[in-house]
Amino acid sequence: MFDDQHIILEAVKEGQGVALIDRTMVEHELKSGQICLVHDHFYEPAETYQFVCQEELLRTKPVTKSFLNWLIAEIEERERRSAKFAG
Repeated sequence: MFDDQHIILEAVKEGQGVALIDRTMVEHELKSGQICLVHDHFYEPAETYQFVCQEELLRTKPVTKSFLNWLIAEIEERERRSAKFAG
């Protein structure tokens, strides 16, 4: 049993068993065939992460706002894919 998803992924890649892991962390390994899904069912909590930063950074650093906009777009795309899979 490991508490670090990077270590878990390495263990799976080395053939040490199966894992419950955040799918976004393993997309490359899945696409390249290094690992495979045991089952296509997945659990995705409604809210897992929150974007936090100093308010001043959001106001004064365009790159911070750009990153936030990119992150929101990625989340929306993932939700669209999940809805398509579920539907």
